[in-house]
Amino acid sequence: MKSTYFLYTFFATCMTLFSIQLAFEKSPSTQLEAKMKKAIEQAMAVNDFQLVPVETSILLNAEASWETSQTYIYQIYFNEEVQAFAYLGQANSMKDVFDYLIIVDQELQILKSKVLIYREQHGQQIGSQRWLKQFIGMTSEDTIELGKSIQAISGATISATSMTEATQKALNQLSYLKSNNLLGNE
Repeated sequence: MKSTYFLYTFFATCMTLFSIQLAFEKSPSTQLEAKMKKAIEQAMAVNDFQLVPVETSILLNAEASWETSQTYIYQIYFNEEVQAFAYLGQANSMKDVFDYLIIVDQELQILKSKVLIYREQHGQQIGSQRWLKQFIGMTSEDTIELGKSIQAISGATISATSMTEATQKALNQLSYLKSNNLLGNE
């Protein structure tokens, strides 16, 4: 009898913790959201804008073969129209992950690329605007490769590779959504 009660209590506790974890994973943290909004204000030179999440279904995620648990796509509205899109994601660094933001115009050309939160001591050079400005103007039509179209960084090989691959992935995903009329600006 005691073992049944223990198992029931254990199961209920696990389900509660799992539900809480899912609730936290549905939106970015307050700190991350604040950094994202500041980056958008700077890139778009506007203070008054709205971020509207682009909803992607589980079926679409499976069809497009991408993981969206830590990816958020937003429409950026100002003057009552969609002016751009924001892609917020995570990429691997040497031992952890970092959060990045890519802002694209309606033609899906990169306006700004920014590392929002970097959690390690090594590889922080990828957060410099001098390095990140290489991505500005790129689209999904471009082949983005470290050491070719993007300069490598000594001491930040893993993070620079991750950011380069993440940028290509983000542009490909946005292009897929746009070609299937799922970005909401059509």
